[in-house]
Amino acid sequence: MLPFLKVISLALSLVALIASAPAPALAQNMVDHLLNVKGRNEAPKILTDNQYPCDLADALQGPKPMTEIDGKKQSLQIYEIACQNKRGAILRVNSQGKIVDAIDCYQADFERKANKAAPGCQLPLNKHAHKWLDVWIKPLFPTCDVHGVSYIGRAPSKVDIVYEVACKGGLSGGSGFYTLPPPGTTSEQTKPLAYQSCLRAASGSVKCTRTDEKGTINNFKLLADKGSKGCVPSNARFMGGSKDKLYYEILCASNVNFVLVTDDFDQFGSAINCKDAEPYGAKCQYGGIAAANLSTVTDKATNNTAKARLATTNAALQKAGKICTALEVRVIGNDAPTGRDLVEIKCQENPYGLVGYLPTAASTSKADLTDCFTAFLRKLECRFFPVTLQKKRVEDLVAESTAFKADCVVSEIRYVGATADQDLTVEIACENKRGYMAVITPDRRQIAKALPCRLAANRPDWEKCAIVGNGSYTG
Repeated sequence: MLPFLKVISLALSLVALIASAPAPALAQNMVDHLLNVKGRNEAPKILTDNQYPCDLADALQGPKPMTEIDGKKQSLQIYEIACQNKRGAILRVNSQGKIVDAIDCYQADFERKANKAAPGCQLPLNKHAHKWLDVWIKPLFPTCDVHGVSYIGRAPSKVDIVYEVACKGGLSGGSGFYTLPPPGTTSEQTKPLAYQSCLRAASGSVKCTRTDEKGTINNFKLLADKGSKGCVPSNARFMGGSKDKLYYEILCASNVNFVLVTDDFDQFGSAINCKDAEPYGAKCQYGGIAAANLSTVTDKATNNTAKARLATTNAALQKAGKICTALEVRVIGNDAPTGRDLVEIKCQENPYGLVGYLPTAASTSKADLTDCFTAFLRKLECRFFPVTLQKKRVEDLVAESTAFKADCVVSEIRYVGATADQDLTVEIACENKRGYMAVITPDRRQIAKALPCRLAANRPDWEKCAIVGNGSYTG
């Protein structure tokens, strides 16, 4: 069960380094007074003309490098701006006064690590100015005092930005990865576009670098105490979940353990004992004793959000002609150009779920959904019906099929391809090195046909086995 950043997968696309030339003015240790005056005089009109939201506090005129845009070389003027309680930024402005590009100071620092000539922020008000983050973080984590921020890269939207944020002390919650709109946005939204705690991210491929392992666990102190009064977490791990409901296993210093249920922004939902969490696929590993004082007060707003999501999803499924009553929905991402959400859906009628693109209410695009078996071919990993359960289903089908020898104990499966009708071709390896190519029916109820690897190798209408050593059985 993987978190947003991995499916997303949360994999992140780093922004290309902006074109730049040697920038002596912005690279100096001290702000040039004359360039500071020029910046203050020229920036207000540029911001107004471009409707860039900034209560200007200071500005600095930078260099004027030549840059190629749409195949044409242009001279762009660089400015650094500092705004009251908003992100500072570096602007690239063309000769007509249009802002061509705006990057914040964290991204500028990131780019300077690869290119020392790239412009960086020099204004004192832009140095360690984390106050602008309060509007995003305080509503979720009121006691988080930000003391470290790093630019990570562009989100899958290619527009929004992912930052790593660390909170002072590590006991307040809030440390982790935030997806926020780019600088200059006029949105009044104060909730992050996405959030992942360091603990949740650690179960995937992205790790926090500003918060250590102890701080990552301590970040759940307030939530742990709310779930079981007096619990001081000695260990914690992310177990998985959907977009609207996440599961964390908490082990208290008193050797009590339980499952903490939150929404996608780590807002408290409820606390449940390990045995009650297993039906949701959340199985405890720490082996502590069950808690006797769990808080089961569920956040009504979280429940309402989940119900609304299910209603919207079921309406979209019905419109798309899909036989599926959604029990749970996990939003993996969004395809803005087509107005579709990338989702995984747990269906009442189909244990193998649906994964793919589902149009939002305002979209005219078509749904593009497959089950979790076929989704693996598209590099999408299911949580509701993960690869472990997929393998178990294939094992059962092999055991039921007369095309396989009775001594075949499935050791590995390779997904090969799927037809338009969703017949799924898989390579199956047995522990004794027997190997087969097989075709599973679209309803996943039986293996339609199968051939040993040695026979498939000589049939032009069959795929060839590729798992190392597969089909080498000589007994």
